[in-house]
Amino acid sequence: MKKRGKISKRKAATLLEYAVAIALLLVLVVLVVWFTTGKFIFGGDFLSNLIGGDQINVQNVVSGCSVACNTGNSYEYCLRTRDILFEKGSKKEQWTCARLVDRVPSVGLSKCDNIACTGYDSSPCSKYGGDVRQSCGSGMGTLSFDTLTQRGLVCCVVKKPCGTGGFGGKWTSAAKCSEEEYSATSTVIEADAKNHQGEICCIPLK
Repeated sequence: MKKRGKISKRKAATLLEYAVAIALLLVLVVLVVWFTTGKFIFGGDFLSNLIGGDQINVQNVVSGCSVACNTGNSYEYCLRTRDILFEKGSKKEQWTCARLVDRVPSVGLSKCDNIACTGYDSSPCSKYGGDVRQSCGSGMGTLSFDTLTQRGLVCCVVKKPCGTGGFGGKWTSAAKCSEEEYSATSTVIEADAKNHQGEICCIPLK
């Protein structure tokens, strides 16, 4: 007569295989999101939302900004936007550490003497619908701006056609774009680029 309440070795091995498969699937999802978006989904904001998305997190953000300042992490301090909930019942607001310093009323974040955010203006990138990051994920195009390149940053944009319906630029056989244009050849969708081999895509300054 078989005893109840015990799991056979075969069933235990099957359960273990399922657990390992699920764990590997989760790791794969994390890596795919990381490489395609350049963001680690289990970062501080994710954990904050997991523990309690409606919790006031001002001091956690202030602490993170202080760490970025002390370690000289310019990207984290000057450009990375953080979702902050200042009061329960209100909507989260997006702030960079650099802007948070000057917020009124103050949140107790002192000015960082280790980092100068001058030249980190992301407006040229945002005007093209891009996002300033340390690296772009696969499927994303890259626009180069001197103020960002000098600091090891890039402008990541979704790939589009060069001309109408895309970046509003033009294809040219010239060696380089004019001073009033940016070269966006690497950001153009493959189908458009194939029709203009040997040419470069120049988009107007905004």
